[in-house]
Amino acid sequence: MQENLLMSLESNKNVKKWRNISIVMLLLVFLIIFSKTSNKSKEISGDKIAEIKLEGVIDVNDYRDDKIREIINNDKIKAVILEIDSPGGMVTPSEVLYDLVLALNQKKPVVVIMDSMAASGGYMVSLGADYIIAKNTTLTGSIGVLMQSYNFARLADKIGVELKAYKSSDLKGMPSYFELNNKQSNLAMQSMINDVFDYFTGLVKQRRKLTDKNFKLATNGQAFTGRQALKIGLIDEIGDKNNALNYLKTKGINKNLPIQKIELYEESKMSLFQKIVGEFYSNFETKNSNSGLMMIYGSNYN
Repeated sequence: MQENLLMSLESNKNVKKWRNISIVMLLLVFLIIFSKTSNKSKEISGDKIAEIKLEGVIDVNDYRDDKIREIINNDKIKAVILEIDSPGGMVTPSEVLYDLVLALNQKKPVVVIMDSMAASGGYMVSLGADYIIAKNTTLTGSIGVLMQSYNFARLADKIGVELKAYKSSDLKGMPSYFELNNKQSNLAMQSMINDVFDYFTGLVKQRRKLTDKNFKLATNGQAFTGRQALKIGLIDEIGDKNNALNYLKTKGINKNLPIQKIELYEESKMSLFQKIVGEFYSNFETKNSNSGLMMIYGSNYN
C-alpha cells in the first residue's frame, strides 16, 4: 500500500513537472510569435527622421532594397540619415542602391554620414544624396571598376588536362579559367570595364560639380581620407550626426524630431557556426578586397 502511494506521488510529481515544462514552452512560442508579429506590424507614428545603415560588401539584397522603397513611400518619415560603412561591392547592386537613394532624396532630404569606409560602390551610393559628411579618417573615393579572373590553362597543360570548348564565337565565354585570353578578348573585356567606368565617373561629374583638376584626381582610382576628400569636393563636411541634423534644419526639417532607426538587413537564420564562418570571410574580403571576379566596384586596402 505504502509502495503504491509512493509510486502515485512520484507519478503526480512527473506529470506536474512536464505540465510546467509544456506551459513554459507554450509561453516561449507565444512570445516569439508575438514578437515577430509586433515587429512586422509596427508602424511609425507621428513625424520622424529615419536613420538607416548600409554596411559590408554590397551585393544583391531584396529585403534591404524593399525597406528603402518603404521609406520612400512613407510620408511620416520627413528626412533620412544614411550611414555607410562599406568597401564597395558588385556593380549592379551598387547601381540599384544609388538609384534608390536618389529617388529617396527626391522625396525627402537625405544626408549621408560615412563611417570608417565608404569607397567604390559605397561612394557611388553616397552620390544619391545631396549632402555627404565623413570622419577625418574615413576611407572614401577609390572610384573605379575592377574585374579579376584566374586562368589555369598552363597548369592544365602541364598535368595533361585538355578543355574542348565548342562555341559560336571566340569571345563567347571569355574570360575563361581554361583558355588563354587573346588580344581580341582582352580588348572586349577592357571595353566593358571602360564603359562601366564612364557610367560611374559620369555620376560623379553630375552629382559633385568638381573642377576639372579635382575630377581627374578623384577618378584615378585612388582612395582618400575624409580630409583629402573634403579638399577636392568629394564630400561636403567633416562631422557626425549633429552636423547631419544641422544640415537637415537648413532643408526645413525640425532637427528635434524623433529619430527612428530602421534595419535594412533581415535577421539572420544561420547557425552560430555559419555566422562565425561568414563573419570571418566577410572580414577577410573587406580587408583584402581586390573585389573580384564578377566585375565589382572594388577597393584594395592591404
